[in-house]
Amino acid sequence: MLTTQRMLQILVAALGIINLTTGLALVFAPQWFFENIGNYPPFNRHYEGDLGAFVTAIGIGLLWAARAPQKYRPLIGIALLASALHLVNHVYDDVLMGASIQQMISGVITVALGTALLTLAFFLARQPSN
Repeated sequence: MLTTQRMLQILVAALGIINLTTGLALVFAPQWFFENIGNYPPFNRHYEGDLGAFVTAIGIGLLWAARAPQKYRPLIGIALLASALHLVNHVYDDVLMGASIQQMISGVITVALGTALLTLAFFLARQPSN
């Protein structure tokens, strides 16, 4: 049976892998990422790469934190803050600026899910490990 601690480690590691993979795609395949995931014109390879650098660092931080989430809770908090700000940006661009339903689903809902999971991880990490 999985303990709460082990489930938390798996959750944080999974979020780290998702962020790391996203970041690496932005750095090494920015045109593909723009065409298939984040189609917010105009394409700018430099900004895609910049974003990838930051998201890669968040992924690495979450993977580091997954080893001992209670000990590295501030790293989870920083990732949560980045995700929450990312969500605000999507709400502005996708909802308030009138994006298509498909873009809202792929943007707002996906980022909101990640933010919710990071919030869960952040609050679970304050509990003593069992």
